[in-house]
Amino acid sequence: MSENIPEVSAGELQEILSREEKLVLVIFWSPTCQPCRELRSQLGELPGLEPGLCRVVAVNVVTQASAATQHHVLVVPTLAFFKRGVEVRRIRAGVAPPRSGLVSPLSALGARGAEPPPAAMED
Repeated sequence: MSENIPEVSAGELQEILSREEKLVLVIFWSPTCQPCRELRSQLGELPGLEPGLCRVVAVNVVTQASAATQHHVLVVPTLAFFKRGVEVRRIRAGVAPPRSGLVSPLSALGARGAEPPPAAMED
């Protein structure tokens, strides 16, 4: 599994979301899900593309079911983007876009003003 993406507990996730100023990308995944493992591996390379753009963490929905429930994760993999603790975008299941296809939206979300958008966006 990608060592570039730290796996966090439900409590750690809440701490990160409440304190982190920059964009946080959370991948909700399961170790038995092949697309999840592939996506997590691909995402492990993202932080190196644009340093400081965002923080990327992983939540195992099997061992951290409370985090999955709290964030209404019904399928894996699910990517959730948070800005100052507010979810601003979600991508559910399926194949992730190529890395270059994720960097542009990450830049746009990370470049938002001081206030998060009024409503979460969902794909």
